[in-house]
Amino acid sequence: MHKYTMTFSYGPYIVTGEYYPATPDVHYMRNGDPGYPGDSAEFNVLAVTRENTIIPLEVFWPDEDSPEYDKRYTELSDLADAEDMKRCEADSAAEAEMNKEFDELDKLAQEYDPMDYEHPKEVSNMDATEPMEE
Repeated sequence: MHKYTMTFSYGPYIVTGEYYPATPDVHYMRNGDPGYPGDSAEFNVLAVTRENTIIPLEVFWPDEDSPEYDKRYTELSDLADAEDMKRCEADSAAEAEMNKEFDELDKLAQEYDPMDYEHPKEVSNMDATEPMEE
């Protein structure tokens, strides 16, 4: 499972954490065995700051039994998913640009005919018309 460290704003806070993207379900294996369920995305908060002050995680997180805990966890997970989506889009754009450049180079390579290339004539001292200075 891939892990990404990300930092983003959450209200007045700056939250840093580890994000594990979701993995898809695998329905069948190549050998016919049944597949397995994928994993859901996960975000683990590592640090929280506010106005350059570190906030202890136990202060940042409400009690697990409170509805505020689920709300905050969902909001942070949604922000992490959005950040991951931006990363994926940036990766896709960079890959598309790289493929475009590769296609242009490939096209030039296909147009190049080595038989059309004229090698420079080699000149040796023996071919010189003027005597060499010693």
